[in-house]
Amino acid sequence: YALPVPFVLIATQNPIEFEGTYTLPEAQLDRFMMKITLGYPDEATERQMVLSPNSSAPADSLFPIADIERIALIMGSVKRVHVDEAVADYLIRIVRATREHRGVQL
Repeated sequence: YALPVPFVLIATQNPIEFEGTYTLPEAQLDRFMMKITLGYPDEATERQMVLSPNSSAPADSLFPIADIERIALIMGSVKRVHVDEAVADYLIRIVRATREHRGVQL
């Protein structure tokens, strides 16, 4: 299927009793750019939520900072970033050293 550009996927994991939720193997964790773990609010915040249920939700004050065209423009400009050979060689040496170091397992 052709997907729109840019295409964004947000996956959630709700581990209550683990039905339908499985821990990803290490080889699949690198497919995600970030991981956000949400905890519980502190006591004062929970109290504020209970006592002011009619106040506006924090998300109500959010607004977009870029549209699809702007994101596509940024994505295109990334391809034009020059990386000097010396910088590339340095980065490759760092990556290879982590693979070969006996103190690093994964």
